[in-house]
Amino acid sequence: GLSTTQEPVWLTDIPATEELINAAEVAIIGFFQDLEIPIVPIFRSMAQQFQDISFGISNSSEVLTHYNITRNGICLFRLVDNKKLHLDAEDIENLDDAKLSRFIQMHNLHWVTEYSPLVAAGLFDTMIQTHLLLIMNKASPEYEE
Repeated sequence: GLSTTQEPVWLTDIPATEELINAAEVAIIGFFQDLEIPIVPIFRSMAQQFQDISFGISNSSEVLTHYNITRNGICLFRLVDNKKLHLDAEDIENLDDAKLSRFIQMHNLHWVTEYSPLVAAGLFDTMIQTHLLLIMNKASPEYEE
């Protein structure tokens, strides 16, 4: 039968990496000089847990250098606000499944979004326990995009 197993995409060069980042609303890339460190299987498992997010993995020295990764790192790229969040080697040394999952959940969300039933379901189905809601009328002259 068909498998629903999602693996991170292997990124062997800069164009493939840029393509993944630019094609996804949220892309998370593991940049690892050493694929034997404990975070790598944890990172791979996140691709299973968050199937709506594009995951990539690279150990290419060319790619790591291009993204200013000196040893190992995990970056989350958010297209909507052109945001790049970076966990460096020191950050990822103590990461476990729960901490990496929480990082992804917290930063996968847009800080400001248009409210809809779909957004509500996604928003309140996360581990984030405190929400601040500001409700505005889009037709109001005070409303700015």
